[in-house]
Amino acid sequence: LLPAHEVDHIKPKAWYRSGKVKGNPDDPSNLRAVNRDCHKRLTLKQRGYRPAVRVGLDGFPMGE
Repeated sequence: LLPAHEVDHIKPKAWYRSGKVKGNPDDPSNLRAVNRDCHKRLTLKQRGYRPAVRVGLDGFPMGE
């Protein structure tokens, strides 16, 4: 486990603004403590970012 430095909204604030979800986005039940790297990864995922798949010379995806 890494120390948490940031607060993440479990349901993104944009969902509340768009009307997809009702309630208060800053309610404690919608918040969680995360470290910076995890917060960045979660935010990118929520925005639809998908990391590029590394492909080997044979044309097949490379394992990590």
